[in-house]
Amino acid sequence: MENNNQTYDDALLQDFFAPAREQQLSDDGFTERVMQRLEAAERQKAAAATASRMSRAWTWFCIVVGVVAFIAFRGWETILIGLKVFVQTAPLEYNPLGLMLAFVVLCVVGVAEVLRHEERLSF
Repeated sequence: MENNNQTYDDALLQDFFAPAREQQLSDDGFTERVMQRLEAAERQKAAAATASRMSRAWTWFCIVVGVVAFIAFRGWETILIGLKVFVQTAPLEYNPLGLMLAFVVLCVVGVAEVLRHEERLSF
């Protein structure tokens, strides 16, 4: 019984809206312009996503090259020599632990900033 009522209601709605389906509204090309802008916006969004992926890939490539160069050229030795000279020429009451702590904090902040930037760019 319910199926017959639904079919009857659908038929009534089809009959009611039939004249509206056949009616043409003049919009002076408005619909076509809107559709073109939507397509252009989609192309721009796709291009922006591609540029973002390429930027992230380049960033990570540079980070990897930097780490490899640091290891290949024994960058830690240069840092340790610099710290040794700094500590030897610093005043006697200077605590080298503070400098090491500052260095570690800067490294952590740098890594956190890169990760935060990556999360913000993720889609």
